Parts: sequence; C-alpha cells; structure tokens
Amino acid sequence: MTDDVDFVANFHNDERTPARSRRAVTILIEAADTLLRSGDELGWAPGRHTTVFPLYGWWRLVHRSAQALFLLTDNGYTVESAALTRGIIEHAYAMAWLVDNGDAATHAVVDHGNKKFGKQVATFVETSWPGADELARKFAENLASTTREPSDRALYDKCLHEAGNFRDLMERHGMLNVYPVYQLLSSLSHPGSATASAYLRRGDDDGIQVRATAGTSDLEVVVQVALAVVVANEAISPRLRGDPMRPALDSAKTELGLEGVDFRPRRL
Repeated sequence: MTDDVDFVANFHNDERTPARSRRAVTILIEAADTLLRSGDELGWAPGRHTTVFPLYGWWRLVHRSAQALFLLTDNGYTVESAALTRGIIEHAYAMAWLVDNGDAATHAVVDHGNKKFGKQVATFVETSWPGADELARKFAENLASTTREPSDRALYDKCLHEAGNFRDLMERHGMLNVYPVYQLLSSLSHPGSATASAYLRRGDDDGIQVRATAGTSDLEVVVQVALAVVVANEAISPRLRGDPMRPALDSAKTELGLEGVDFRPRRL
C-alpha cells in the first residue's frame, strides 16, 4: 500500500485538495449507487463468499457516512462530524483487514460482537430494564447454538484481539501511519480538552475569545477520508461478481494522482 504520509505531503493545503478528494469519493459512491439501482442481483465472486458478512454492510456504511459527511461539511459543520469521519476510516480499514484474513476475521467479528452484546445484556439485567431477563435467556440459547471452533486457531486469536484493538490492527497490517488521524478524530469524539477548546480562539491581545463555530477540517483528514473510501472499494469489488467497481476505482485513483497504487493492506 502507498505511504499515506508521503501522499499527504504531495498535496498543497488549498481549495484543490478537498475538491479532488471529494470528486474521488463521489465517483465511487455514484458508481455503487448505480450498481445497486440496476436491478441486477449483486452476486459474489466464486470462492469469496466467506466474507459476505459483514463486508457488504460496512461498505454501505462507509459510503452513506461519506454522503452524510458532505452534507454536514456543506452546512458549515467541522468538528461536529469527527465521530462520523472516524467511523468511515475505521470501517474502511476493517474491510481491508477482513478480506486479508478471511474466515478467521469473519469468525472473530461475530465472536467479538457476541462478547460486547453479552456485556450489554448483563447491564440491562443489572439495571432492571423491562424484558432484560428474557433477552438474556434468548441470547444465551442463541450463543450456545452458534458457537463453533475456528478452523485456524492461531490466526483467529490474532483477529479476535485486533477486532477490539484498532491500533494493533493497523500496525500489524502496515497502516500505522493512518492511526494518528484516527486518534485526532477520537479526541474530537469524546468529552475532553479538544472539544472544549474547539469553539475558542486566542485573540490579538492573547486573550481567549469564544466563537459560534469551530475551525475547518485539517488537510490530512480530508485526504484520509478519500483514501478510506478507496480502500473500502478495493476490499469489496474483487469479491463481487465481475469486479464491478474497478472502472470507478481507476477513475478515483486518477483523480487523486494514484494510478496503479495497490490499496490492499496485508498482514506483516
């Protein structure tokens, strides 16, 4: 995969950069929407069905979240969309991780999800939510009937850890240089000094002034959203019958000046 840090350095922080990034994303979103509106059954390439869950859902979430991000940006919102932007990046690279690790990753996603939902159910019971006991009973029954042994225990154990640790997922697949953007967005997604100071600025007399809106998005974040959407489509397109997103991917890469670059992260 391309060195994303060098890629960002090749762009000037001017009006062309967000415009190019947005055009690349729009090319991919429009191609996907056309594909889904065509009425043709969305088939999976032979031998690629093991990652059907959750690949398709994450793909749609990445695209629709990007569309929502554009709506927010067009209406003057910046830091308010940080959690949404973080979700785009996290889900896109998780898609790349999923296809690189196959059934072991899919199995890990299911088991990690069950573990998290089990904790939620326990909290419902603890706080006496209506119907919590019945929910707990049904969850336990379903868990017992669906639990299975992984076919590759060593890889599954790695994936299960990575499913709950995004930093390790990124580092083990050569993508750690993207993680600082995720950290920045995380700091703007939770109560803390970053969000507290987003609507403040230093005045000419070194005093603090309040402002009604926050500042603009950083260049790195804008570029990384475009990269993430490309990564998501590189993950899913070969697994769809006929690799239908390939022409749009080529066009999006050309828009970004990244023709021929391999956007498929692999385990180191």
